[in-house]
Amino acid sequence: MRNRFCLSLFFLAGLCLLLGPQGVAGQQPGDNLIVEGIPAVSEELVERLNQYQNIRTASFAGWHPTRRAVLVSTRFGETNQLHVVEQPGGARRQVTFLRERVLGGEFCPQADCLVLSSD
Repeated sequence: MRNRFCLSLFFLAGLCLLLGPQGVAGQQPGDNLIVEGIPAVSEELVERLNQYQNIRTASFAGWHPTRRAVLVSTRFGETNQLHVVEQPGGARRQVTFLRERVLGGEFCPQADCLVLSSD
């Protein structure tokens, strides 16, 4: 819990830096904000913070019924898609390429197919 709290504080501090008097990399804040004594945010700082904010996660979706493989959902590009991982620590292989996000899926019990839900 302490690590999550520290990460939240780090994110909040980064957000405060990005919303300084110059906004995000030179943009002005809205009229509803009064900011005084906060320096402008440089492009370099914005890029450095992006490396901590742009992360990927994978969610377990299901086991293959006959092979040693798992189905995971991860955001690759702009939307969540399904991927198969066939060994521990192995590379994932994308199996859906839909425009809309894939909400979940699982392997069919008898055949080599997938059942999935999507927007």
